[in-house]
Amino acid sequence: MATRSTISIKTKTGFKTIYCHWDGYPSNNGRLLLDYYNSPEKANELILLGDLSSLREKIHPDPNQRHDFEHPQPDVCIYYGRDRGEKDTEPQQVSRAEKFPDRWQDYDYMYDGEQWKYREAGKTRWSKLTLKVTSKA
Repeated sequence: MATRSTISIKTKTGFKTIYCHWDGYPSNNGRLLLDYYNSPEKANELILLGDLSSLREKIHPDPNQRHDFEHPQPDVCIYYGRDRGEKDTEPQQVSRAEKFPDRWQDYDYMYDGEQWKYREAGKTRWSKLTLKVTSKA
């Protein structure tokens, strides 16, 4: 069973948000966001390719090796558009965090330009994401 999440970055006009299907717990996706995407440049780069099947340590695969949905490279993100050929997977622009799309997610993650925050889906209160976060995992 999937633990879905959204991953978003704050922009001048609201938020850009993507969906991530697997392992959305703070102990997994939260830890990866803190460890590998904890700067404005890396957070933006992560969001650029759109919806994810799975968040991993690296965005870009080794161009000399096969990487697709059926044959992913270890530790490389799996994107629905790039790696599975799906359409309409680009980031969505929303005006407010309360308007994040409902993707049946369990968690929302948001980078505000300085730090990652998270909340359980359906809640309004954001908490600072830390490595000591507790989760259901």
